[in-house]
Amino acid sequence: MTNDLTAFESSSATAASTNDATTGQTEPAYYKFGWQLVRGEEQRERWLSEARHVGLPVDAGFRGFSRRGTARCRSIGKLEHARQAAASTVVLHHPILLQSDDVIARLAQGLRMLDGLMDS
Repeated sequence: MTNDLTAFESSSATAASTNDATTGQTEPAYYKFGWQLVRGEEQRERWLSEARHVGLPVDAGFRGFSRRGTARCRSIGKLEHARQAAASTVVLHHPILLQSDDVIARLAQGLRMLDGLMDS
């Protein structure tokens, strides 16, 4: 697979739209597609490196609540599950989801190529 998936960054893709049923107005809707890898941060970094190598627009995901200070939120305990989730989350950059069917097919092909990586 070539790195041609990165071409989405310079394309003329626009945000998806939402429709307000009461006014008929539309406005941009932004979204992300994230998922959690099972084995944690070290495995995530390996997966991200391989994914970027084949041209997939992915990055480490949400930092998580465990790193937020007490001025931003209250917590009880060490939030170990939140820490583990933050260390294993990845995010697909959303502009690629607005691309043509051909680009989406190449994205799916790239993700399938990485499917077995977590098992090795």
